[in-house]
Amino acid sequence: MSLQSQVFTTTAAGVPGAKADMNVFDYHPNTLTAEVDLTVGTFVTRGTDPAAQANYGANPIGLVERSMVYPNYIVTEEGSEVVPAGETVTVATRGAFWVKTTDAVTAGMAVQASAVDGAVSGAAGTAVPGWTFETAGAAGETVLIKRS
Repeated sequence: MSLQSQVFTTTAAGVPGAKADMNVFDYHPNTLTAEVDLTVGTFVTRGTDPAAQANYGANPIGLVERSMVYPNYIVTEEGSEVVPAGETVTVATRGAFWVKTTDAVTAGMAVQASAVDGAVSGAAGTAVPGWTFETAGAAGETVLIKRS
């Protein structure tokens, strides 16, 4: 058995929607249910019933946080964690999270979200106020975003 040969002082890249550090996190004040199936690690807006539902669209209110309540049923498919329609969804409004980006990004860029599926990008979509990329990455990579 070999000994550990490297030690990092940063957190390891997690799965989309997972917390990236132990600092302050804020959440949407209402308990929201998913109006449609929502993918973990994407941005959502208010649904048809704005006080009770989350959906995809313009004007994102927060990020779907990864929760162990909804298991990854398709273990061979990356990123298949989905909050089923009608189930409670945790919507984070502040903190540091891992997400998968749809295009190349650099640290300091503003986060953009697709109105169609809430996917995170740096160039196309609706700006998500206050959220920025903390790490750089190529399209399809897991990167760190943060809102303080």
